[in-house]
Amino acid sequence: MMSRIHDVTEVQLELQKSNPPTINIIAKGRVASAGWHEPRLEPWIYIAPPSDGIQDFDFVATPPSGNQIQVFRPIEAQGRLSRGPEDYWGKDHPLVGVRIHALENKMEARFGDSNTLTIAADARRILLPGWSGSGEGPDYIGMTLRVYQTGDPVTDDYLLDRLNIELDPRTRRIVAVKIG
Repeated sequence: MMSRIHDVTEVQLELQKSNPPTINIIAKGRVASAGWHEPRLEPWIYIAPPSDGIQDFDFVATPPSGNQIQVFRPIEAQGRLSRGPEDYWGKDHPLVGVRIHALENKMEARFGDSNTLTIAADARRILLPGWSGSGEGPDYIGMTLRVYQTGDPVTDDYLLDRLNIELDPRTRRIVAVKIG
């Protein structure tokens, strides 16, 4: 059984201007003990579009079974919306942002905030180390995109269809681009 996590500490939006547009949501928070697993963002279902234009999500995970030491631990979940924000709720009703709910708080990210990263459709070809930039070069359309900040914990697996973009946490500028 899934339960809401204790609190949300950060929410980021990534708008990938592709065809079709994709919105990636990254939520970070804390759980009150070790052993929580399968974190995810569960979207709220609306009968009518919300007046504020914000899509709400519950940040949930599977709690541990049995007794656990009560200590706050970080947890992260990612979600993806497979359509752009312009007419998300219908014609002339854009998606303004997202709101992530936990037990103790909620947090919003809106398009245009400093925690929103836009990836332009023109960024199909990225200059990687070892490529001169002349000629066709590699094509990254359709690859899974992982964007993280220097120092963030990331898995150490190597996936040939994943493009990793590392950002400086202070400036939010790209410091590294790698496949894997």
